[in-house]
Amino acid sequence: MSTQKEVYYQQVAEAVFMHDHNAHIRHLYSQYPSLFIKPIKNHFQLLHKKYNEANKTLGATGVGLTSAKLQEHADMKKLLDKIIANFPWWEDLHSFWRTYPSYNMVFSTGDPGQDFANSAEANSQTKQMKIQALVIAKELKACNKNAQHEHNLKLKMAENNHKLPMATEKTK
Repeated sequence: MSTQKEVYYQQVAEAVFMHDHNAHIRHLYSQYPSLFIKPIKNHFQLLHKKYNEANKTLGATGVGLTSAKLQEHADMKKLLDKIIANFPWWEDLHSFWRTYPSYNMVFSTGDPGQDFANSAEANSQTKQMKIQALVIAKELKACNKNAQHEHNLKLKMAENNHKLPMATEKTK
């Protein structure tokens, strides 16, 4: 992973976990911030996967269009409404991923509305990663209680694994 991506994942982790409602999570983050990068990265990869799965329902033609253009076509609007009902972050992600082949794997270069020259100038990699970080942070904050509970369990397991070597050293 590039150093720049690592920095963005760390910024997302800080935005999410330093403001968590659970004081224990905030404390763990302040002690072990690097442990929180992997869950953020995994969540980002999950968003990427869900985004492309949703795009498959639109097909190569629809996936290159903006959300506004999709809304103009009755059949595409129905598909879009279904996508958003199942994956509410699709529109946010589509606004900056739709013209990037490394993120939008369903597109075709012949799709209408994809101006690659202007898109490359308008969206630098840094700006794109910042927006992605904000979307990930929003989604993580919106996770249901089960996801929060699962995350808390993972953090406790990580904390216990960290304490185990220290306890072993003390008993020697």
